[in-house]
Amino acid sequence: MKAFRLLILIALLGMVGRMNAQTEMLGQREEKLKELSGKARVQEALNLSREYYVARDLEKSAEMAGLAYTEAAIENDSEAMAQALSLESKALLADLDLRPAQRLKAIKKLQESTSLTSRIALKLENLKLLRQVYAQIGKNKELREVEREIARLTAEQNKGLEQELAVASQEKEKMTEVQASLAKTLDQIEGAIQSMSESQAKSELLLAQQKSILDSMAFLSMIDSLKLSQQDMLLSEQEAILREREAQLGMQKAQRNFFVSLTALVLVLAGGLTIRYFSMQRYNRVIAAEKQRSDDLLLNILPQKVADELKLNGKAQAQVFENASVLFVDFEGFSQFAANLPPRELVETLDFCFQRFDQISAKYGLEKIKTIGDAYMAAGGLPSPDPANPQKVVDAALEIKEFLDEWKEEREAEGKPYLRARIGIHTGPLVAGVVGKKKFAYDIWGDTVNVASRMESSGVSGKVNVSATTYDEINDEFEREHRGKIPIKNLGELDMYFVEKKVKSEG
Repeated sequence: MKAFRLLILIALLGMVGRMNAQTEMLGQREEKLKELSGKARVQEALNLSREYYVARDLEKSAEMAGLAYTEAAIENDSEAMAQALSLESKALLADLDLRPAQRLKAIKKLQESTSLTSRIALKLENLKLLRQVYAQIGKNKELREVEREIARLTAEQNKGLEQELAVASQEKEKMTEVQASLAKTLDQIEGAIQSMSESQAKSELLLAQQKSILDSMAFLSMIDSLKLSQQDMLLSEQEAILREREAQLGMQKAQRNFFVSLTALVLVLAGGLTIRYFSMQRYNRVIAAEKQRSDDLLLNILPQKVADELKLNGKAQAQVFENASVLFVDFEGFSQFAANLPPRELVETLDFCFQRFDQISAKYGLEKIKTIGDAYMAAGGLPSPDPANPQKVVDAALEIKEFLDEWKEEREAEGKPYLRARIGIHTGPLVAGVVGKKKFAYDIWGDTVNVASRMESSGVSGKVNVSATTYDEINDEFEREHRGKIPIKNLGELDMYFVEKKVKSEG
């Protein structure tokens, strides 16, 4: 991995070095440009503009084109001015951060370049750029005009090519005529020679040959001069094209190397990021599982609403509930029962009963408060107030009684000892809240809790004993037995009722 990273670094450094070398070379030519003047200065500025454009240094390309335009204007060279305006427009339009003001400037320069030049090829190049810009900005009218002009110039260009071909054909015909004329002249000369004396013939032939040679030399000289002029022009254009191609090839090679290196680097980074992503996913799953486990443990201790408040604020405020019902379940004769069972079986038996009590409490929306030895305590109407909590708590108590009766029958059938329980309920105001810092506990306080405890201790095994207050809340919904006033320690005499079962609704 280290060797691979080193290779990537070397490739990047090499690419940067080549780009710096190309930039340095262009900078040196730009310095030499200051020594030039006239048309040579104009031509070199145009060449630099093209090469900066290929190297994607658009700002420099536009700067060199602007310089070429200024110098060409001094030289009154409209064709060079047109080329400079076209190059500057291309540099402006290639800018990725092209602003509307730049676009408008480029459009004006392209229009001016088109009006200055007489070269159809440059006109077409400018018009095609204008067509692209108008299509991008949605100027349909201008776009149609430009497309008509492109079609006209293309036709004119084709016509010009046809004319050039026609001229070349005519030149060929003229050369053929000249050759035929020369052949005819030679025939005439040969005829004249035959009629002359030998010495005259020789003299005339020599003069004719010399004149023909001179004419041929003058003609060849003129053709050579024309060819040299054309070759100079072609060489100049080819040199410019060659420099542009060399710059393009260099830039393409540098870009290819850059993209190869960049691709390798991206693949390495993508691999690292993928590994990192899956590691984070695995870590997040572990964290989520641990958080869920922590939340589940917290919900085993605290009600959902209180747990949420505790997680949000770091503490939970105590609440006063004006109407809540407290349920106590206490096994009768537990000490004797425990003496006849091994400790492990005793704990398993208690756990079996308390788990069933928890299921019944959850079914009726009760909140389990705690277990104290063999006693079980739950409450209805908290942590969220519920006007129907007395009925729900009595329903839960009757189902607990029914469960214990069925369990008693099963244990008797198996010849095993069983437990019977007293159940007491009282309804009234109380305070609920969280106590402790290291080991949280949700608890309730108030006279309602004490009276509910007395309802259980003053009850009878296998019965649900409720206070008059609870009875008033469930008056007509359950069958009941009035026990009268029962003396309670520190509380005097209190009315109590045994609740048997729910009254069936008529119909």
